[in-house]
Amino acid sequence: MNRKQIAAFVNEVDSFTKCQTSKHRQKLTSLISKIIRYTLLYFPHELEKILEAILLSAFHHQGQYRDAGGPYLFHPLRSACALLADGVLDWRIIAIAILHDAREDSKQGGSLQAGRDIKGSFDNYYISQGVLLLTKPDDPDLEKETLPKLIRSSHLGAMLVKVEERTDNLRDLYIFEPEKQKEKLRETKKHFPLLCDRIDELVLEKVRIGELGKRYFGVAKRVRRRLESGLFRYTHIVT
Repeated sequence: MNRKQIAAFVNEVDSFTKCQTSKHRQKLTSLISKIIRYTLLYFPHELEKILEAILLSAFHHQGQYRDAGGPYLFHPLRSACALLADGVLDWRIIAIAILHDAREDSKQGGSLQAGRDIKGSFDNYYISQGVLLLTKPDDPDLEKETLPKLIRSSHLGAMLVKVEERTDNLRDLYIFEPEKQKEKLRETKKHFPLLCDRIDELVLEKVRIGELGKRYFGVAKRVRRRLESGLFRYTHIVT
Protein backbone atom coordinates (compact mmCIF):
# COMPACT_ATOMS: atom_id res chain seq x y z
CA MET A 1 0.00 0.00 0.00
CA ASN A 2 1.25 3.49 -0.80
CA ARG A 3 0.77 6.56 1.39
CA LYS A 4 -2.35 7.66 -0.47
CA GLN A 5 -3.98 4.25 0.02
CA ILE A 6 -3.04 4.18 3.71
CA ALA A 7 -4.46 7.69 4.17
CA ALA A 8 -7.73 6.62 2.53
CA PHE A 9 -7.93 3.58 4.81
CA VAL A 10 -7.24 5.69 7.90
CA ASN A 11 -10.10 7.99 6.82
CA GLU A 12 -12.39 4.97 6.62
CA VAL A 13 -11.35 3.80 10.08
CA ASP A 14 -11.72 7.30 11.51
CA SER A 15 -15.29 7.48 10.24
CA PHE A 16 -15.95 5.12 13.20
CA THR A 17 -13.20 6.22 15.58
CA LYS A 18 -13.89 9.96 15.22
CA CYS A 19 -10.54 11.26 16.49
CA GLN A 20 -11.14 14.54 18.30
CA THR A 21 -7.63 15.97 18.01
CA SER A 22 -4.90 16.09 15.37
CA LYS A 23 -2.63 14.27 17.84
CA HIS A 24 -5.07 11.37 18.04
CA ARG A 25 -5.39 11.32 14.27
CA GLN A 26 -1.60 11.16 13.93
CA LYS A 27 -1.47 8.32 16.46
CA LEU A 28 -4.15 6.39 14.58
CA THR A 29 -2.22 6.81 11.34
CA SER A 30 1.01 5.70 13.02
CA LEU A 31 -0.52 2.54 14.55
CA ILE A 32 -2.26 1.49 11.34
CA SER A 33 0.86 2.19 9.28
CA LYS A 34 2.95 0.00 11.61
CA ILE A 35 0.49 -2.88 11.37
CA ILE A 36 0.40 -2.60 7.58
CA ARG A 37 4.20 -2.47 7.39
CA TYR A 38 4.62 -5.56 9.57
CA THR A 39 1.85 -7.40 7.71
CA LEU A 40 3.50 -6.76 4.35
CA LEU A 41 6.76 -8.04 5.84
CA TYR A 42 5.45 -11.16 7.59
CA PHE A 43 2.29 -12.28 5.79
CA PRO A 44 1.53 -10.00 2.81
CA HIS A 45 -1.16 -12.32 1.40
CA GLU A 46 -3.25 -11.73 4.55
CA LEU A 47 -3.25 -7.92 4.33
CA GLU A 48 -6.91 -7.77 3.31
CA LYS A 49 -7.91 -9.83 6.36
CA ILE A 50 -5.89 -7.67 8.74
CA LEU A 51 -7.47 -4.52 7.30
CA GLU A 52 -10.89 -6.14 7.70
CA ALA A 53 -10.09 -6.86 11.34
CA ILE A 54 -9.14 -3.22 11.93
CA LEU A 55 -12.35 -1.97 10.33
CA LEU A 56 -14.48 -4.45 12.27
CA SER A 57 -12.81 -3.48 15.54
CA ALA A 58 -13.28 0.22 14.74
CA PHE A 59 -16.97 -0.40 14.02
CA HIS A 60 -17.60 -2.22 17.31
CA HIS A 61 -15.61 0.36 19.31
CA GLN A 62 -16.97 3.41 17.52
CA GLY A 63 -17.38 6.44 19.74
CA GLN A 64 -15.61 4.73 22.66
CA TYR A 65 -12.78 6.49 24.46
CA ARG A 66 -10.28 5.19 27.00
CA ASP A 67 -10.43 6.55 30.55
CA ALA A 68 -6.85 7.77 30.02
CA GLY A 69 -7.91 9.57 26.84
CA GLY A 70 -7.79 8.67 23.19
CA PRO A 71 -10.04 6.41 21.11
CA TYR A 72 -10.51 2.93 22.55
CA LEU A 73 -9.26 1.45 19.27
CA PHE A 74 -5.72 2.52 20.20
CA HIS A 75 -5.59 -0.25 22.84
CA PRO A 76 -6.16 -3.26 20.55
CA LEU A 77 -4.00 -1.70 17.83
CA ARG A 78 -1.12 -1.17 20.30
CA SER A 79 -1.47 -4.78 21.46
CA ALA A 80 -1.25 -5.98 17.86
CA CYS A 81 1.79 -3.78 17.16
CA ALA A 82 3.59 -5.14 20.22
CA LEU A 83 3.02 -8.76 19.16
CA LEU A 84 4.21 -7.99 15.64
CA ALA A 85 7.32 -6.30 17.02
CA ASP A 86 7.92 -9.41 19.15
CA GLY A 87 7.98 -11.52 15.99
CA VAL A 88 4.55 -13.19 15.95
CA LEU A 89 4.17 -14.55 12.42
CA ASP A 90 0.62 -15.90 12.62
CA TRP A 91 -1.85 -13.42 11.13
CA ARG A 92 -4.68 -15.05 13.09
CA ILE A 93 -3.08 -14.04 16.41
CA ILE A 94 -2.76 -10.45 15.19
CA ALA A 95 -6.43 -10.51 14.15
CA ILE A 96 -7.34 -11.75 17.64
CA ALA A 97 -5.33 -8.91 19.19
CA ILE A 98 -7.13 -6.33 17.04
CA LEU A 99 -10.55 -7.83 17.84
CA HIS A 100 -10.00 -9.02 21.42
CA ASP A 101 -12.40 -6.54 23.06
CA ALA A 102 -14.93 -6.36 20.23
CA ARG A 103 -17.39 -8.80 21.81
CA GLU A 104 -16.95 -7.57 25.37
CA ASP A 105 -17.32 -3.85 24.70
CA SER A 106 -19.39 -3.66 21.51
CA LYS A 107 -22.14 -1.06 21.43
CA GLN A 108 -23.18 -2.20 17.94
CA GLY A 109 -25.52 -5.07 18.72
CA GLY A 110 -23.64 -6.41 21.73
CA SER A 111 -21.46 -9.46 22.21
CA LEU A 112 -23.51 -11.90 20.15
CA GLN A 113 -23.65 -9.60 17.13
CA ALA A 114 -19.92 -8.93 17.35
CA GLY A 115 -19.32 -12.67 17.51
CA ARG A 116 -21.47 -13.20 14.42
CA ASP A 117 -19.62 -10.40 12.61
CA ILE A 118 -16.25 -11.94 13.43
CA LYS A 119 -17.39 -15.38 12.28
CA GLY A 120 -18.93 -13.91 9.13
CA SER A 121 -15.83 -11.91 8.25
CA PHE A 122 -13.25 -14.62 8.82
CA ASP A 123 -15.03 -17.98 9.16
CA ASN A 124 -11.99 -19.05 11.17
CA TYR A 125 -12.52 -21.11 14.32
CA TYR A 126 -9.12 -20.19 15.79
CA ILE A 127 -9.94 -16.46 15.65
CA SER A 128 -13.53 -16.83 16.87
CA GLN A 129 -12.49 -19.10 19.75
CA GLY A 130 -9.59 -16.83 20.69
CA VAL A 131 -11.79 -13.74 20.93
CA LEU A 132 -14.41 -15.72 22.88
CA LEU A 133 -11.80 -16.91 25.40
CA LEU A 134 -10.79 -13.28 25.97
CA THR A 135 -14.37 -12.06 26.45
CA LYS A 136 -15.56 -11.65 30.03
CA PRO A 137 -19.10 -12.91 30.69
CA ASP A 138 -21.71 -10.58 32.16
CA ASP A 139 -22.10 -12.80 35.24
CA PRO A 140 -19.57 -11.64 37.92
CA ASP A 141 -19.20 -15.19 39.26
CA LEU A 142 -18.36 -16.53 35.80
CA GLU A 143 -16.06 -13.56 35.15
CA LYS A 144 -13.72 -14.81 37.88
CA GLU A 145 -13.13 -17.94 35.84
CA THR A 146 -12.06 -16.13 32.66
CA LEU A 147 -8.32 -16.15 33.39
CA PRO A 148 -8.16 -19.65 34.94
CA LYS A 149 -10.13 -20.98 31.96
CA LEU A 150 -7.70 -19.33 29.56
CA ILE A 151 -4.73 -20.82 31.42
CA ARG A 152 -6.29 -24.28 31.20
CA SER A 153 -6.82 -23.92 27.47
CA SER A 154 -4.26 -24.67 24.76
CA HIS A 155 -4.98 -21.53 22.74
CA LEU A 156 -1.52 -19.99 22.46
CA GLY A 157 -2.76 -17.02 20.43
CA ALA A 158 -5.34 -15.96 23.02
CA MET A 159 -2.75 -16.31 25.80
CA LEU A 160 -0.19 -14.14 24.03
CA VAL A 161 -2.83 -11.51 23.34
CA LYS A 162 -4.01 -11.55 26.96
CA VAL A 163 -0.53 -10.92 28.35
CA GLU A 164 0.16 -8.20 25.79
CA GLU A 165 -3.15 -6.41 26.34
CA ARG A 166 -2.71 -6.51 30.14
CA THR A 167 0.75 -4.99 29.71
CA ASP A 168 -0.83 -2.24 27.63
CA ASN A 169 -3.49 -1.68 30.27
CA LEU A 170 -0.84 -1.35 33.00
CA ARG A 171 0.46 1.79 31.31
CA ASP A 172 -2.81 3.58 32.23
CA LEU A 173 -3.34 2.04 35.66
CA TYR A 174 -2.23 5.22 37.42
CA ILE A 175 -5.47 7.02 36.49
CA PHE A 176 -7.62 4.72 38.64
CA GLU A 177 -8.45 4.96 42.33
CA PRO A 178 -5.91 3.26 44.66
CA GLU A 179 -8.19 0.29 45.45
CA LYS A 180 -8.80 -0.36 41.75
CA GLN A 181 -5.06 -0.22 41.14
CA LYS A 182 -4.43 -2.74 43.90
CA GLU A 183 -7.16 -5.05 42.61
CA LYS A 184 -5.68 -5.12 39.10
CA LEU A 185 -2.15 -5.59 40.40
CA ARG A 186 -3.21 -8.48 42.67
CA GLU A 187 -4.97 -10.16 39.75
CA THR A 188 -1.96 -9.65 37.49
CA LYS A 189 0.52 -11.01 40.04
CA LYS A 190 -1.69 -14.00 40.81
CA HIS A 191 -2.61 -15.19 37.31
CA PHE A 192 -0.19 -13.79 34.78
CA PRO A 193 3.02 -15.57 35.87
CA LEU A 194 1.02 -18.82 35.51
CA LEU A 195 -0.19 -17.65 32.11
CA CYS A 196 3.38 -16.93 30.99
CA ASP A 197 4.49 -20.35 32.28
CA ARG A 198 1.70 -21.97 30.26
CA ILE A 199 2.82 -20.04 27.17
CA ASP A 200 6.35 -21.39 27.67
CA GLU A 201 4.99 -24.95 27.92
CA LEU A 202 2.89 -24.62 24.79
CA VAL A 203 5.71 -23.07 22.78
CA LEU A 204 8.07 -25.88 23.79
CA GLU A 205 5.46 -28.48 22.91
CA LYS A 206 4.67 -26.91 19.52
CA VAL A 207 8.34 -26.40 18.62
CA ARG A 208 9.05 -30.06 19.39
CA ILE A 209 6.36 -31.29 17.01
CA GLY A 210 7.34 -28.78 14.33
CA GLU A 211 4.22 -26.63 14.60
CA LEU A 212 6.20 -23.52 15.52
CA GLY A 213 9.68 -22.24 14.77
CA LYS A 214 12.28 -21.75 17.52
CA ARG A 215 11.85 -17.98 17.20
CA TYR A 216 8.75 -18.33 19.41
CA PHE A 217 10.99 -19.02 22.41
CA GLY A 218 12.09 -15.41 21.95
CA VAL A 219 8.50 -14.25 21.49
CA ALA A 220 7.47 -15.83 24.81
CA LYS A 221 10.47 -14.32 26.58
CA ARG A 222 9.83 -10.81 25.24
CA VAL A 223 6.12 -10.93 26.11
CA ARG A 224 6.93 -11.98 29.70
CA ARG A 225 9.68 -9.37 30.05
CA ARG A 226 7.39 -6.57 28.90
CA LEU A 227 4.74 -7.59 31.44
CA GLU A 228 7.33 -7.65 34.23
CA SER A 229 8.51 -4.18 33.21
CA GLY A 230 4.91 -2.96 33.33
CA LEU A 231 4.50 -4.32 36.85
CA PHE A 232 7.81 -2.83 37.96
CA ARG A 233 6.36 0.68 37.57
CA TYR A 234 4.02 -0.05 40.47
CA THR A 235 6.43 -1.61 43.00
CA HIS A 236 5.65 1.32 45.31
CA ILE A 237 2.04 0.10 45.65
CA VAL A 238 1.54 -2.43 48.45
CA THR A 239 -1.05 -4.99 47.34
